[in-house]
Amino acid sequence: MKHTQGPWKVEIHNSVTEVWNQNTYIASVRHDLFKTTEKSKQYESNARLIAAAPEMIELLIKVSSHIDEMYNLRNTDLDLQNEINLLIKKAKGV
Repeated sequence: MKHTQGPWKVEIHNSVTEVWNQNTYIASVRHDLFKTTEKSKQYESNARLIAAAPEMIELLIKVSSHIDEMYNLRNTDLDLQNEINLLIKKAKGV
């Protein structure tokens, strides 16, 4: 992959939410100074979604490589399902 390797993390400051990988700056999402506004919450959610991107692509690659197997199995792959659920929570900031 050509992107900066994950995991990426979110850092929230007064008027900007930044996305970093250790010491590498990835992106920033500017928002209102008042964190109680709905728009600021939306901007923070956008940054969390950006930060989850490397793990999302890695998980999609795993799912893609196992898709044939998944159709042939009757039982759910709980490890993969748990990984997906954790990633969704990260993207949502839960």
